[in-house]
Order: sequence, then structure tokens, then C-alpha cells
Amino acid sequence: MNTDRRGFTLIELLVVVAISGVLATAFIGLLIPQFANVMYLPNRQNVQSQGADLMDTIIDGDRFARGLRYATPSPRYAAVSPITAATSASLTYTYFDAPATLRTVTLTYDPVTLLVRRTVSGGPANQVIPVNMAANSDVDVIRTENNSAAALAFFRYFNIAGTEFVPAAATLGNIHRVQIAYRAQSGAGEIARYQGQMPFKSAVEIKDLRELSVTI
Repeated sequence: MNTDRRGFTLIELLVVVAISGVLATAFIGLLIPQFANVMYLPNRQNVQSQGADLMDTIIDGDRFARGLRYATPSPRYAAVSPITAATSASLTYTYFDAPATLRTVTLTYDPVTLLVRRTVSGGPANQVIPVNMAANSDVDVIRTENNSAAALAFFRYFNIAGTEFVPAAATLGNIHRVQIAYRAQSGAGEIARYQGQMPFKSAVEIKDLRELSVTI
């Protein structure tokens, strides 16, 4: 009877350990992104929701004020712009809430708090929008585009020929289209990458809507 019981050699053990290490590393490398996706999915959904709600509030409005889409000059049907003030970070426009009720809305991007605020005549003042985004929200609104003056701009303005310009008081009537572009994000660095960075961009044609009469 052969009673020679031979075990593993040291080299064989080291090879097995090395192979196990490679397989474990590959497995963990595949597992970590999936784990991060599951962990941060609610935050990414929140970022997407808040970013989309902000654009909807700016363009279409909410229960507190109508959006830029409904901008109407005063007096109604007059050959003047419903936009009464315009910068790269702020925009003021008028609309009629009822046949004889004129409202003025000012939208302002705050580069310090990274939030957008709205003031409505006869309504909320300096209100963070969308209204479900608290002032201490962990979702930031980041400007992503430069205007024709090479400055970061939340609002960009174009004339009827499609040429961008920086409006002054005397050229507000030349604003035909307002473009809004930003990125909604939460966290920083790798956390921001996993939690979500959602770009948003849209535009509203103003001059074509000056004679809009809305009854809702």
C-alpha cells in the first residue's frame, strides 16, 4: 500500500492565493458600481426631479405665478416687450393673471447659494423655485454656458435672426427668444458622479407670444 500523502507545495499555494486575489478584485470591481447605483438611485431621481421641476416652473409656472411662456406686455397687445429687465442672471417679465390683473415676475439666479428665486407682485417674494426645493436643499443649480460676452449665463437672449446679444434697456424689445441652461447636481467629486448630474436646456420664444391672451 502506498502511504505517501503529499500536500500542496508552497508555490502551488501562492498560485492559488494569487488567482483568488485576482478573481476577488474583479468581482469587487464589478460589485462596487452596482452597489453605488443602488445606494444613490434615490438621490439621482431627486436631482432629476428637482431639475425638471425648476425648468417647468420657469417656463410654464405653478400655482403662484405663470411662467415665461405666458409673458404678455402691458398694455395688452401693445408693441412693447413683456420683458422689462434682463441680465445673464435675472429676468423680469409681465403677464395678466386675469383680464385686468397685471403681474410682474422677477426670476433671479443666485451664484452663491446655487438656487433660483422668484418674486411675484402681489405674491411670494424671494421664493426658492421650484417650491418643493427648500432653501437648504442639497441639489445645486450650476450654470453651464457662456453668453456672447463670454460670461457664465443662466439666461441667454437672442433676436429674431437668431443672433445672441446682451440686452440693454433700449434693446429689450429685440428679445425674441430666451434660453435657459443649467446642470442640477448633488454632492461633489465621486459623490456627485454617482448621485447625479443632470443637464437641462430649453428656450421660450417671446415676441411671437406677445399677443397671447390666456384664460385658465
